[in-house]
Amino acid sequence: VEKEGIEEVRVRVSTGPKPKQYEEQWATSPDGKHKLRVAQWRDAKQASTYVAIHFANGNSGAFYGLNGICPDVKAWWKDKSTIVVETKKEYTANTQHKQVGSFDDIIIIEYVEY
Repeated sequence: VEKEGIEEVRVRVSTGPKPKQYEEQWATSPDGKHKLRVAQWRDAKQASTYVAIHFANGNSGAFYGLNGICPDVKAWWKDKSTIVVETKKEYTANTQHKQVGSFDDIIIIEYVEY
């Protein structure tokens, strides 16, 4: 499903009585060079929510991460070099970077807590 430049992909895999879950939303940067991914996954023992960037040169990595499924975490491109992550004040991130880069390509991350 694509809406307002955000591609949403939902995949659910189930084996046995406890389902595995993987859901993600993608957004392409305004200049078309990079992609942003918000993902939530869980298996029988663990769960995680994270936001990752995929650079044009193939490098990628998570820059914001939480334990557990947090479907209200949102992220979008403010402009071609700035990402906004919306999250709840009560969440405790295990990973939270304010800037990421690949060679000379630098992306700033702004956090909005509510």
